Parts: sequence; C-alpha cells; structure tokens
Amino acid sequence: MGYEASDEDELLRQIAGGDMRALEALYRAMRVPVFAVALAVAGDRSTAEDVMQDTFVRVYSDVVGAFGAGGRSVAGDPPGGRGTDCRRPAGRVGPPAPTG
Repeated sequence: MGYEASDEDELLRQIAGGDMRALEALYRAMRVPVFAVALAVAGDRSTAEDVMQDTFVRVYSDVVGAFGAGGRSVAGDPPGGRGTDCRRPAGRVGPPAPTG
C-alpha cells in the first residue's frame, strides 16, 4: 500500500481496528521524518532510535485505546515523555526555580 498524507486518518482507523499491516504502513511512511526529528532533538543515534520506537508504541497504544481522542500528531510526544526529556539534564524536573 502506497502512502500519501491523506491516508493518515484511514491508517489510524485501521490501526484502531487492530490492523497491524496499517501500523506497518504508517511506520514505513513516517519512520524517516520521526527519526530525523528525534535525532535533531536527542543529538545521538541511540537515543533517537529509542525515541522513535517509543513514539510508534505510543501511537499504537493511543489509537487503539482511544481513537480520535487527544488530537496528537503522529510524531507528538506527551509532556514529560522521552522526546522531551532526552535533552533535559538528569535529575531536573520541570523549569528552573525563580531566582531572587
């Protein structure tokens, strides 16, 4: 199955129905741009690969659990997810405390 941007909603509906071929088609279509963003944010290949995997697992879980809810994009990551944490210094939770 060839992929076009207009196919995304249909693929998500099929994934919600348990069609693993649709998940594979979505992965094949989106793996390069998702990895590129993850690599740009993470700065290293290993972390970017983990972020990419986490993204697709999250897409599958979210779509199957509540198709249509939340309005996330395919490459979206929830606040505090690995994609947002990969550049945060270890031990830091949230924004820095105000000074003064």
